Amino acid sequence: MLFDLHVHSKHSSDSPSPVGLILNTARRRGLAGIAIADHNTLAGSMEAWEKNKDPDFYVIPAAEYATDQGHILAFFLQEELQGLKERDGLYFWQEVVAAIHEQGGLAFIAHPFKLRRPHAPEIWQHLDGVEIFNARAANAGNRWANEEAAQTAARYGLGKSAGSDAHWPPEIGRAVLDLPGQPGQTSLEEIKAALAAGRGEARGSLTNPLLEPAGQLLKAIRIRDLGRLPRIVAKALYLGATSFGRREEK
Repeated sequence: MLFDLHVHSKHSSDSPSPVGLILNTARRRGLAGIAIADHNTLAGSMEAWEKNKDPDFYVIPAAEYATDQGHILAFFLQEELQGLKERDGLYFWQEVVAAIHEQGGLAFIAHPFKLRRPHAPEIWQHLDGVEIFNARAANAGNRWANEEAAQTAARYGLGKSAGSDAHWPPEIGRAVLDLPGQPGQTSLEEIKAALAAGRGEARGSLTNPLLEPAGQLLKAIRIRDLGRLPRIVAKALYLGATSFGRREEK
């Protein structure tokens, strides 16, 4: 069964995607399920849960929290995380992981090597898994980001996830995790156990690098922070030039 375990909806400020369109697109592309993991909110997943009427299609409740040790994907949440403290717009990773576990959820670190920043050594002992393939991760400058993530999951015996990190509908299904089971017959608890045990196989390809600054532009407009525009344009030019250079190498 193919799952895209990292999708954003209009409930994230840098995505325009309606939840209904995400569901229809995912089914049309042959996915067995998705995790809509909006930034710091469960709202997209809850809307998807209510709208999904297909008994053979799975919606995994999820959210993506920005922490002082990177982004953490929370799978199988029951409600929004409460009482989290933050500093400079980031939550403390220990509190996020503990709150996820209190609900019986799974805590996976998203695209951990997208940016070349060190992680607290103890974090790997508290996580349930690692996103080992993210369709956007290698576009940020570290072309080995996904390989490093897979190696880290193996080194610490952690679960594995994969996702497109889609902010725009064309990205959905770009990266998937193939989990054992039969749609409509396998329970969510069985899917959760397989995900935590690392029984899935990740596959996919990188998305167009220009879609990321496009989302940042959308966010700047939505929150009316136009002072960010020069930085966004510079990033788009850099990513465009880098992408062209890679095509020339082939």
